[in-house]
Amino acid sequence: MKKISILFSTLVLAVVLHAQTLQKPASEVPFAIGNVTMDQVISSRQAGQEQLSKTRPARGDQFFCEDFSNGFDGNNPYGPWTIEDSGDNSIWMMATANSPAGEFSSNLDPLESPTADNGWVIFDCDLYNTPISDGFEDVTGWLYAPVLDCSALNSVIVEYYQYFRYCCFSVSPLTLEISTDGGNNWTVFPGHGDFVQSTNTLSANPLLTVVDISCVASGEEEVQLRWGFNSAVATGYSHYFWGLDDICVYENPAVNDLEIVQVMNGDIFDIWEYRVTPIEQAIAEADSGMVAGAIFRNNGSATQESTVVTWEILDSDGSTVLATIESDPFEYNSSPDALTCPNNLRDTLYVNTGWVPDGVGNYFVRATISSENADETEENNTLVHDIVYTDSPSVYGHDDENALDIEIGPRESEDNQGFFDQTGYACFYTFPNAASEAFGLSVQFGPSSEEPCEFVAGVFQVTDNLDNAEFITGGTFQVADGWATSGDPIFLPFDGEEEMLVGELYYAGILTEDETEEELTVLAQANSDNDNSTLVFQIGGDQLMHWFTSQTWTPAVRLVLDNFVGVSEIEMGLDNFLISPNPASAMANFNFTLGENKVVAYEVRDMNGRLVTFANMGRYTAGTHQFSVDVSSWAAGQYTFSLVLDAEVRFSRQVSVVK
Repeated sequence: MKKISILFSTLVLAVVLHAQTLQKPASEVPFAIGNVTMDQVISSRQAGQEQLSKTRPARGDQFFCEDFSNGFDGNNPYGPWTIEDSGDNSIWMMATANSPAGEFSSNLDPLESPTADNGWVIFDCDLYNTPISDGFEDVTGWLYAPVLDCSALNSVIVEYYQYFRYCCFSVSPLTLEISTDGGNNWTVFPGHGDFVQSTNTLSANPLLTVVDISCVASGEEEVQLRWGFNSAVATGYSHYFWGLDDICVYENPAVNDLEIVQVMNGDIFDIWEYRVTPIEQAIAEADSGMVAGAIFRNNGSATQESTVVTWEILDSDGSTVLATIESDPFEYNSSPDALTCPNNLRDTLYVNTGWVPDGVGNYFVRATISSENADETEENNTLVHDIVYTDSPSVYGHDDENALDIEIGPRESEDNQGFFDQTGYACFYTFPNAASEAFGLSVQFGPSSEEPCEFVAGVFQVTDNLDNAEFITGGTFQVADGWATSGDPIFLPFDGEEEMLVGELYYAGILTEDETEEELTVLAQANSDNDNSTLVFQIGGDQLMHWFTSQTWTPAVRLVLDNFVGVSEIEMGLDNFLISPNPASAMANFNFTLGENKVVAYEVRDMNGRLVTFANMGRYTAGTHQFSVDVSSWAAGQYTFSLVLDAEVRFSRQVSVVK
């Protein structure tokens, strides 16, 4: 498993985000590309948001390609490349054996493009601003291709390999710009490809990027391309670098090619979606049921008539369709026929499905796009998204437990050798329904977490900005033996339960309160924060700690809810119900106080709801009692311990068993 330390230069600016600005506009939301079959999804329980594809698309007739084997003089029949930057043309350069070479990037690998060995281009603003002790400045620059004659092309595709890290805001400063009038006007396309926008985070190496510029370039005699750094963004991008290589231009080989890019079970632009949802927070039928969405695109050169997107909700084994929703037919323009330029590279539809789950378990949302034309690549017309509804315990989460492929950790302290910076990991939550209480967190710690690192776990309500959020409930914990190596979720019970309010904004997570000698890490899902639901606690440019959004990963941190039944446990005759120790390795002790005589029983279930053990304990008198359950032979993991009174009322707690 890859471990990622959260690395930040002293240049990271503290961005205080207000609640109303937390949503990403559609143009800034990145998307994963992936094609899966139903069998693949069912067998792997993947979340439906596949990792970024690195497969080179089928090309049409190439009429321009550049591998920079002849430097800026060019290795193509059209002429040399030119550069322009704010550093007197010293920031753009041909890469050397040490590139990237700045003080914040010199330990990084070079670009791994197909022809990197014969030369590649780098915008090394990190090197330009090294050493930072001498000061630094914001930079901008452009790399110009020679003028191309595209008059014979009905469509124009640009393809390139890139590799980058930028500072100091999440919005990408990278653009691809096209002019057809000698440079007087430029049409600006996003240049960062499928990179999930996030400051200080490395892109894939290499990141293959394909941009359809047909709306401005097809049929034009004088087409000039330029790659711009910070040309569409103001200040704050003084570091790190941008590498480019193997730039090709060709005609689109596909005519009829629709693709589903992403399937959602929530509106990811205006709020968030959840892979794991408590059954009590399922959207009611009276409120139009679950929201389903799809992001799709027209990869072909022809406009598609009578385009339809169809959503299907399927049961846990994918064999039964529980609901079907179909969009109205619409005309879906291709890039050459786009009504605006730059056109939307992807489009989105949402529907109110009217569907409500009839019980806990796994379900699937399957989206299919079609038109009146036969599609050339039918395998990418359908995509499936795996979702889960939970109860006893009621768990709320964004991550996919089957796709935790990285470990997120803090930076080593620059001021105190042997210490780690303060850190934290959290996710956003909202509640469409009443009747839920925050009960604890479920966290999968990374293998590098060290005992006895102390941290706070809790829920915060956002009323103004992230840093001023109100602490609602939680507790203080220390990393214990077995937490880092178990690979299982560890339950962290809060000191007190707190009702979650409908319509309010919360985030829940863990954080250290100061620098620590021990490392605190969590497992995470890479390339997954498409709804901008992840937060990380880190140092800003003002040398203070702040919560930042817009990450490229989702932490394995979930909120555990207790079902709120409208009356308190005390009113039902129970008080001070605790199970200790938690986690337990040998004996788990039930501690409780009865307000009156009750017949007591208990049962224990695993995370899949299977009964592990149960017993009828007989009649207990009013007062405080304790009995113990031997867990020493149980597998490590989380279990639901339930106390049953008079065979009618059940009270549940989660307990982690460790070895």
